[in-house]
Amino acid sequence: MIAERLAIPPGSLQARLAGATVVTAARLALEPQTSGARPSEVFEGCLDLLGPALFEPRSS
Repeated sequence: MIAERLAIPPGSLQARLAGATVVTAARLALEPQTSGARPSEVFEGCLDLLGPALFEPRSS
C-alpha cells in the first residue's frame, strides 16, 4: 500500500524501508508514553526524525 501511494515498485528497497519505518513508528506510538503525548503526536515525531526523503519517489 505504501509503495503504491509513493508510485514506487513494491519490491524495491525504498518500499521495504518505508513500510518498515511506518510499522516501527506506529508500534512506538502505541507504547505508553511518560510524556503524556498522544499516539498521533509520537507517530508524527518519529516520522519527522527521518525527514521527507524516505517517502519521496526517486527518479530512475
